[in-house]
Amino acid sequence: MNDMQEVMPALAAVLGSEAWRARGILSWDDIAALGRANLRLIKVWALQSANRALAEQDREFLTEARPILARLAELEARADVEKPLLPRLRRESFRLDEAVAVYVGELPGATSPWAHGFVSSIEKAFNPEWRSPEANSGYYWRITTRLRTGAPPKFSELSFSTSEPRVLPEREFSWLRDALLTDRRFVEIFAENCRREWQPLWCLEAGIQLENPAGMNVMEWLEAG
Repeated sequence: MNDMQEVMPALAAVLGSEAWRARGILSWDDIAALGRANLRLIKVWALQSANRALAEQDREFLTEARPILARLAELEARADVEKPLLPRLRRESFRLDEAVAVYVGELPGATSPWAHGFVSSIEKAFNPEWRSPEANSGYYWRITTRLRTGAPPKFSELSFSTSEPRVLPEREFSWLRDALLTDRRFVEIFAENCRREWQPLWCLEAGIQLENPAGMNVMEWLEAG
């Protein structure tokens, strides 16, 4: 199932080319349940699409987008809870020395599903295979974590890009595990937003291939804890 089949149509329309970021959000009830930070970022992406439409004098898009943007702003103003960022909405969200949990259960030699460590470096990097016609494509934030516990052999350091769903700030990891009981719909949205078909950066660099990256099940991973 592709990304567009997993996004509420009205939201996909206002996000335009960035609609893939909203995978897992299927209704206004879902949007209202996202928490303050996710609502703010969705509004930011939607406003960027609206600004492009304004520059292109796309009046039809602007007419359709105006009430949706107004409702997003209303929901953001009413939101009073911070929840984990959906991975596809992340931008510069990791910080140096931040504690992180990393799902390593797919790696050879793993004896536990999750490893724990801290962010040891953040640098701007370029991958020519990730280039597209869009400006600045191929550039990304390369984040490296040094694992202290639970690391499989030869994987004590792992590098990843910002949207890698297998890496969670430790505080978000704990929140999501608790939310399996207290806010399960949000965890379902989060898990769907995590889905992607490509290999993690650390697998590409180690020359290994996960058998079925698109089959990732974050709900099961969190329950395994």
